[in-house]
Amino acid sequence: MNGIAHFFLTYFVLSFFVYDLQKFVIPVFILSIILDIDHIPGLIRELKLSTHHWEGLNAIKNTRWVRTGVEEPIGIITIEAILATLLIYGVHHPLIPIAMFCIAFHWLVDFLTVNTAPFTPVSRHIVNLFFKTRRSKVTKEVIITLAGGILFFLAHTGYF
Repeated sequence: MNGIAHFFLTYFVLSFFVYDLQKFVIPVFILSIILDIDHIPGLIRELKLSTHHWEGLNAIKNTRWVRTGVEEPIGIITIEAILATLLIYGVHHPLIPIAMFCIAFHWLVDFLTVNTAPFTPVSRHIVNLFFKTRRSKVTKEVIITLAGGILFFLAHTGYF
């Protein structure tokens, strides 16, 4: 899932729970896409591939190249545990619960819409619940991003 769609959807859902969310637009944007930073090394490796090798890269190989354990349940649980520990020990900053939600929701959206390896590090088995073909994946990206943009606009302007 692309970062813009992650942001739009996260902001929309958070608008139901966080009063005056407009003042947290930039932090929500950053926290919505921060998990995708782990894609950068894999994407750089892909750019260095020849056309012949790049064409041979299927969805499973691509997933293994760009997704790390940070974006899988083991990484999410670790990050959430660290943030929860901060809350338990008295760090009461309004961004901590927002960060916890953004990270968990990012994982949920990815799990439902893209190839994931939810059993990492035990198994590198790739799971894809929906959108098996390239065409359906592109269609999904466009539709979810556009729908998310509309929902973001409505939430940001106060219709929700």
